Order: sequence, then structure tokens, then C-alpha cells
Amino acid sequence: YFNNGIWTPVSADQEFTTTDLTNNLLRYSPQATASNSNYSNFLFKVSDGYLWSETPNAMTISVNLLSPNFTSGTSNSIDENTVTTTPIYTAVASASKGKINYSLKQSGDYDSLTIDAVSGAVKLKKSADYETKTSYNFTVIATLNLDGSTSKSEKTVVVTVNDLNDCQPIF
Repeated sequence: YFNNGIWTPVSADQEFTTTDLTNNLLRYSPQATASNSNYSNFLFKVSDGYLWSETPNAMTISVNLLSPNFTSGTSNSIDENTVTTTPIYTAVASASKGKINYSLKQSGDYDSLTIDAVSGAVKLKKSADYETKTSYNFTVIATLNLDGSTSKSEKTVVVTVNDLNDCQPIF
């Protein structure tokens, strides 16, 4: 509770007015690493200025992790015959705290690809051939791990394959 310019802990049976709430004089500060549903709960009564409610009301506070934020794009292009050791896309996501791991969603062309869980580098399992496949569609999942809790974000990506003249005449 913000009391005379100082934040002080709330005590049992302390009263707050609608004005206190409207003026943001009451705040809840979870532990720095808190993250789960039903993190904290408490009971409270309501008064009309004359009488108090007979039964207490319950309030439950849940603290949720923020999802990872992707900063990498949604597309890329590669030349056909690109070697399989060359990343065709690199997923980049950030979060204010915690560790992010990357994976591929089991949809689209995921079975033609691999992803490095730490770096986010996506590679082909075999070299691209424009005459066989002109693009690869996949979804990257960024999973934020923080103190046993996880939060996920997805990014759908299209990588197009550039056609090269791979049938050069020999003289």
C-alpha cells in the first residue's frame, strides 16, 4: 500500500477505499521468479460504508510468463544445391529472463529439416533441388524455460528455393 510516499506491506484487517484502488495506491508484487497459476490468493470483505459483507470474497492471483518474442523474419530464399551444413534460416527470439530453446512444429515440411535447439539454425536434411521442390514451409517453436515453468511462441516461415542453371553444357 502506498502510504505517505512509501510502499508498505498490507496488514490483516486493513481497509482500502475505491479511491485508493483508482489512484493505484495498492499493488501486488510477486517474487521475482514467480510463475504459475494460483500463485497467491486472499480473502476480502466489501463495505458500503455502513455494513460489511457477511461472507468473504476470494481473489486468486496468477503470475504468467511472458511468451518469447520472435525478432527473426518469416521468409528467406536459398539457391538450389545449397549444402546441408548451411543454415537456410535462423530463428531468433528473446525474453527478459530465462532460457529459450527452439524446435520445429510437426507440420509442413518439418520432416525435411533439422533445427539446433540452442542457436535456432534450421538446415535441410538433403540439398534443395528446385526441380523437385520450390519452397519449404515450417513453423519454429521458441520455448522459454524459467524456474520450471514454460511459455511458447510460434513463427511460421517460408523458404523459397532459387532455380540455378545446374545443367551447364560441357565443351
